[in-house]
Amino acid sequence: MARAAARVNTATPSPGYRRPARTPVYAAPAPAPAPAGRVQRGAALPSRRTARRPAEITAKQFRAAVAIVVLAGALALVYIFLAAQEAVVQKEINDLEYQIAQIDEEIVGVQVGVEQGQNIQLVRQKARDELGMSDPALEQNIYVNEIVVPEEGVARMIKDAAYGTS
Repeated sequence: MARAAARVNTATPSPGYRRPARTPVYAAPAPAPAPAGRVQRGAALPSRRTARRPAEITAKQFRAAVAIVVLAGALALVYIFLAAQEAVVQKEINDLEYQIAQIDEEIVGVQVGVEQGQNIQLVRQKARDELGMSDPALEQNIYVNEIVVPEEGVARMIKDAAYGTS
């Protein structure tokens, strides 16, 4: 009877698979149920022999379990690879942000230099001190077009335009 109740494995095992030998399991007769809330004296406790044996794993179930483990491993490797790629990209982003900050500092320095170079007083001072130049006399006139001749002279006109005086 125990043999008829046992689960029969109909799947074909893989080559090299050896089926374990079946041993009959003898169970003690079940004691009569006790009334609710009472324990019978001398009732036999289930022995360790009556414990359930683990069900046999078929080849199909084994392959499915292996496939799940392999898939989980592959997903773990993909996750690790993507995390490493993210770290590389984040480092590149940080490097580029640092380069942007350096270039912004250079731009500010160049803008200050341009503003100083456009300052007419600084240009005049450098022309006098470093190059030994002097302001032209008011009588010196430079005419570009002979038709239009300013009455007070070009030097006076340039000076007035530069300093904003009239």
